[in-house]
Amino acid sequence: MVRIIAATEDPGDGPCVYIDDRDAAYEITEHLVQLGHQRIGFLWGGAQHHSSGERYAGYEAALKDYGIALDKHLMVPGDYTFDDGFRGARRLLALREPPTAIFGSNDEIAAGVLAAAKSVGLNVPYDLSIAGFEDSPFSRQSLPALTTAKQATEEIARHAARLLIGSLRQDAYWDHPLAVSNQGFVPQLVVRGSTAPAPLQSRTRPPASSEE
Repeated sequence: MVRIIAATEDPGDGPCVYIDDRDAAYEITEHLVQLGHQRIGFLWGGAQHHSSGERYAGYEAALKDYGIALDKHLMVPGDYTFDDGFRGARRLLALREPPTAIFGSNDEIAAGVLAAAKSVGLNVPYDLSIAGFEDSPFSRQSLPALTTAKQATEEIARHAARLLIGSLRQDAYWDHPLAVSNQGFVPQLVVRGSTAPAPLQSRTRPPASSEE
């Protein structure tokens, strides 16, 4: 068996391809901070998914490195779904001091955030910046297109296949193993139209009512 996992380094417990979601999430958060955003919301994917924890760890590390205090009110649990992105965003936008940027743990969540922003009349990215993760069709087909982290999906799948073939060959022909080592990949930041410099002044409109 070959695993594809979210990890910053090779766990060393069998054949795997490991994806450094933490560094990629750090880079997304850093991008938002460098645009001037201080209140950055984070919408979790399912807590049972290791990838979601790794993406949160990158978000947290970037805020700490830039001297921005963590605010538990800006972090919303949920799952990797459009509906949870919508509900989570409405909850954040209903805060007395809403975020000026929201980082969704995947592009489906971020697409839900975009829908929520439009439902309360916000202009993305000038009122609210939005970022996702994975570079899925959601990110490319949204309007505006989403800033995200692009995973090298085809290359990851190709290397996983080599590992699997090597493992099977080693089992069948132990004296002629196929030398293929575990490999790590770091998703790359892709900046699109959903992120922009933070508004110069906080919004003064009444907060949106939250929807569950």
